[in-house]
Amino acid sequence: MNRFLELIRIALGTQKEFTAPPSDDEWERLYVLANRHAIGGLLFRALTTLPKEQMPPATLAADWFTLANKMKEDNARREKEVTHTTRIFLKYGFRSVILKGQSLTQYYPHPELRRSSDIDVWLDGSRKDIIAYVCSVKKPGSILYHHCDFDVLNGTNIEVHFTPSYFANPFANHRFQAWAKQQGERLFPHCHKDMEQNYNTTDATFDIPYLLIHLFRHVIDEELELKPVIDYFFVLRSQHLTAEDKRKHIHTLRQFGIDRFAAGVMYVLHDMLGLEDEYLLCPPDQRQGKALEAELFRPMQDKGCLEQGRSDSNHLRRFLQRQANLLRFLPFYPCEILWMPYWMIKIFVLLRRNK
Repeated sequence: MNRFLELIRIALGTQKEFTAPPSDDEWERLYVLANRHAIGGLLFRALTTLPKEQMPPATLAADWFTLANKMKEDNARREKEVTHTTRIFLKYGFRSVILKGQSLTQYYPHPELRRSSDIDVWLDGSRKDIIAYVCSVKKPGSILYHHCDFDVLNGTNIEVHFTPSYFANPFANHRFQAWAKQQGERLFPHCHKDMEQNYNTTDATFDIPYLLIHLFRHVIDEELELKPVIDYFFVLRSQHLTAEDKRKHIHTLRQFGIDRFAAGVMYVLHDMLGLEDEYLLCPPDQRQGKALEAELFRPMQDKGCLEQGRSDSNHLRRFLQRQANLLRFLPFYPCEILWMPYWMIKIFVLLRRNK
């Protein structure tokens, strides 16, 4: 794993070379790990800076080059899809903002190598009106609290957001939704037919709190992955935040109860990825950070609280499995974890109502 972290730091520019050249077998394992974590394209950058004696075998380097070229082609196609999606929604009266994905290309020095998955689009409108439009085109597979599926592109899933995210804690959620509404009032007006870009993106003022919330939801609801952590690395490294800027962002995160989580993420960014002190939002928290690092490399069968027991049709059993999985987070995020049973019942009722 140390080799893998060295490779990541070399690709990110926080380390120049390996402490010792990897063997051919080690390179094969690094390639597998890079693709397992969906960062194969990003780590290709390391191959362009390594000294000759530390390069992988020629056949593996050729495979990696092919992967990087495919990533570039995929991103070029995704740009067109995002543009088309934005234009269609605008045609039917919905201004939009692209969340994550293509919005993050503004922070990357080589965005063409970042792997894109689905399209997350946040629409300006009431939940009722958005659902009515989506259903008029194609009935979504599911309608959740914060988004619904919009499967209209071949091979690319679209998630239509009524709100960017949520918290199980209703008090934190109320504060977050108020903040999101304010951010929407600032961001949505940039979406119009004559906009310079082909789609409307978020900005650092929004992304610095939002992407931490997105990471938090990964930890609680799914699994913590390296790709969104690297996203956050590039967001922070692209900014020159003053002490006052940092104070304001931490104040925002404290309203949602995740300021200590932010300190844990700072530890991961500094300890694992080599992010310099000047870019950290707040002093790192080692205890929180070590727990997050354990989540990043937890065996796959132990990951994904939301996924555990999904194949089981017994709703009560799934509910109990999920609560058991969440208990490991109780010492770190007690408010969110203690409210999860309430939230799961709420979502269960919502899903039944929207069937």
